[in-house]
Amino acid sequence: MKDKQKQLELLQQSRLEFVVLRAPVLTDGPKKGGYTVGYPPMGPGAQISRADIAAVMLEQLTDSKFLG
Repeated sequence: MKDKQKQLELLQQSRLEFVVLRAPVLTDGPKKGGYTVGYPPMGPGAQISRADIAAVMLEQLTDSKFLG
């Protein structure tokens, strides 16, 4: 967890625009579209398909809501 915090601090200190995506366990399942963007609670067993995380990444190319 300390490494993740350090990574975020380094990005915040840079002059870069960034979005941090931290996915739980990735699956090979189909795109479902029922994901939550933001700071959802993730407990044991949290997972998302690679197709869904790819969709989130593409959305963030044109959405500035979570730009850091």
